[in-house]
Amino acid sequence: VLVVVFGICWAPFHTDRLMWSFINDWTDNYLEVFQYVHIISGVFFYLSSAVNPILYNLMSTRFREMFKEVMCHGPHHITPRKHSLSVTRVTLRSTLSDAPFSNGTAVVEAEAEDGEMRKDETS
Repeated sequence: VLVVVFGICWAPFHTDRLMWSFINDWTDNYLEVFQYVHIISGVFFYLSSAVNPILYNLMSTRFREMFKEVMCHGPHHITPRKHSLSVTRVTLRSTLSDAPFSNGTAVVEAEAEDGEMRKDETS
C-alpha cells in the first residue's frame, strides 16, 4: 500500500520533469497540459508528505507506540522499557572469525547463543 501511494503521489512530478526535459516544440496544447500537470504535481508532492504518517499509523503498531511516546511524554518523562510493546521476532546468531597464526594454525572464535566466547584451534 505504501509503495502504491508513493508511486501515485510522485508520478505527476516525474511526468512534469519528463515533459520539461523532452518536449522541444511547445504548442498551446502541450503548454496547457504542462500547466495542469505542474499544479497537480505540486499538490501530490505535498500530499505525499501528509499521507505518510497517516499510513504508517494505520499499518504499524511500532510507529503508533513510538509516536505516542514522543508526543505524549516529554524528554523529561522518558522511562526505559525492558521490552518493546509490539510483537518482534528475535533471532540468535553465532559469529565466526578465523585468525591465522604465523605457524599455520588458525584459532576459530565463536560467540555462542549464550554470549560466551569459545576458542578452538585448527590446523
